[in-house]
Amino acid sequence: MPGCSRISDWDPMAVTMTTKKRTLSLVALAIVGGALFGVRSLIVRQPTLLSENRPRFTEMLNAHRPIVVREKNYIGAEKCRACHPDNYASWHDSYHRTMTQVATADAAATSFEDVVLEFANSAVGKVTLRQEGENLWAEFEDKDSLGRSKNTRRPIVMMTGSHHAQGYWLPSGKGRDLERFPFMYRMDQKRWITDRSNFLIEPGEHVMAHAAGVWNHLCDRCHTTRPQPRLEADGHYDTHVGDMGIACEACHGPGAQHAETVASTGEGMDIVNPASLSPRRSAEVCGQCHSEVAFKSEEDYLNWVKQGTYYQPGDSLEDHLKLKQKDIHAFWPDGMVRISGREFNGLIATPCFAHDDPLKQMTCLSCHEMHQPLDDPRSREEWANDQLKYTMDSNRPGLHTNQACTQCHSEYEDENKLTAHTHHSASSTGSICYNCHMPHSTWGLMKAMRSHTVSSPTVEESLPPNGRPNACNLCHLDKSLLWTAEALHRQYGQPMPELNADQQKIASGLLWGLQGDAAQRAIIVWNMGWSPAQEVAKTSWMVPLLAQLLIDPYDAVRNRAAITLKSISGYENLDYDFLSGEEDRLQARENVMQGWDAQADSRAAAEQNNLLLDASGRLNQKDFNRLLRWRDDRNVFLSE
Repeated sequence: MPGCSRISDWDPMAVTMTTKKRTLSLVALAIVGGALFGVRSLIVRQPTLLSENRPRFTEMLNAHRPIVVREKNYIGAEKCRACHPDNYASWHDSYHRTMTQVATADAAATSFEDVVLEFANSAVGKVTLRQEGENLWAEFEDKDSLGRSKNTRRPIVMMTGSHHAQGYWLPSGKGRDLERFPFMYRMDQKRWITDRSNFLIEPGEHVMAHAAGVWNHLCDRCHTTRPQPRLEADGHYDTHVGDMGIACEACHGPGAQHAETVASTGEGMDIVNPASLSPRRSAEVCGQCHSEVAFKSEEDYLNWVKQGTYYQPGDSLEDHLKLKQKDIHAFWPDGMVRISGREFNGLIATPCFAHDDPLKQMTCLSCHEMHQPLDDPRSREEWANDQLKYTMDSNRPGLHTNQACTQCHSEYEDENKLTAHTHHSASSTGSICYNCHMPHSTWGLMKAMRSHTVSSPTVEESLPPNGRPNACNLCHLDKSLLWTAEALHRQYGQPMPELNADQQKIASGLLWGLQGDAAQRAIIVWNMGWSPAQEVAKTSWMVPLLAQLLIDPYDAVRNRAAITLKSISGYENLDYDFLSGEEDRLQARENVMQGWDAQADSRAAAEQNNLLLDASGRLNQKDFNRLLRWRDDRNVFLSE
């Protein structure tokens, strides 16, 4: 199912438990009570009464959604504010705080005022969003057994996310079990989409994604502070959390003793500071959420669904959970992380972390900071985007920095040594260390992002069975794998791999975009919109491929193809909706190709067989279609 699925070995659908002499299958945690999407267990049909009895209405919702309960020495983020106002303020403005929120009009990323949601590729009918005061509603248009329309209203009670996309949750009416609302809002595109379109998931409807209880036993682990699913005897949840978002005690541990000591003595550090821990323990604080793990036993899983969090900052993470490095939904075949949110798995596989010199051991805090320093000149919004240290942030306009790496590899502060190593000019994006050593080969939330395993590019990693696009060809998309292999052999002495005729002659971007599986296509089409790649590889030759991907069977691939196409001169005003019907998408592809063909004369300077262009600047349709016929159409689901 889309969304967080980091703990996968002990699948709730495969485990059984006995409660009060009654055996319950844990599949009931997700579907008990007929809570598949479409069953409205908590329906309110008289909204006028609600406005007259708002406190009573709020009390009713609190009985049907997870609630904040402070216990076990957890005291909540507000208690930290008096002594740590600056840290509190930067945390409050971070996306960690708003990872999970009670649903209100003020916290919503967009308006709910009479918004109508209806998409051609959704199994859900028309839904109208409403706002009444601070309360948010979804009105579903259903059909009765005779095909007559009838409307049911359900409250939106919780929100997940606030950075790239915001998802919403409905009460199921069964304990505090939540159901997933079938639509999400994309902040970057300022539009609503179906929730499954936010993920790289095989075509077709996936009803279990909307089942009751998914959030309670899965999502809350990394989207709240001190989550406790609290599975009850009837198979439903009475879920409690210490804080709705990722708050102070998620990283520093329970704060009651610290607050008490400071209040009574004026001093004391009975609290965990990740920056003061050993490199391994420090990174594990982030790794408790940013990892792919499994429970060590059925008993551990059952303890989790009943009692909740047992790892605390400063503990050894592997005393509680088993780290995974092989899973087709989360890793490339060679073990490299391929989806977002597993940065810790990437970190521990990198030589910069694996060595045993604590003075030079790379950790999360080598590059990132959880609180913005007062002397940081960036806006709070700029800092919050990746929470990178100021000197590490190469996204700043006009800036090229390698300080993330030269804090250990100081020899490359010398421009001559840098260029001798990179074979690119010092001012080139090819001399930014992590463009080569941490390429954008990881996917999540409709975009590619950097691998968090530091490695050196090879052509071998891009060949079957691995198929992971290498850093060189993610920038030089117009070059073949042979071109890259010869450069790496000439410059670094790498052995020459065996390559077939297409790998020797045809641009890597076209090969991956036409023949690759959905994950490869998504990553390639994102990198085609990456500014350094567009500058190096140019863009006109990309248009036929991008036009083809406008009709890709995967929503996320189509969406990214349109975004990349709109970044190319002449296509900024592309009339296309990746969630429109098939006929509209086919027409959009035809329109793009007609416009591109009309510009053939401007491309006719020379024959470019590697780009599938002939001497007249037109597409070699025969080879294009041949490669497309060999596309890897096996189902792909990346469990973000």
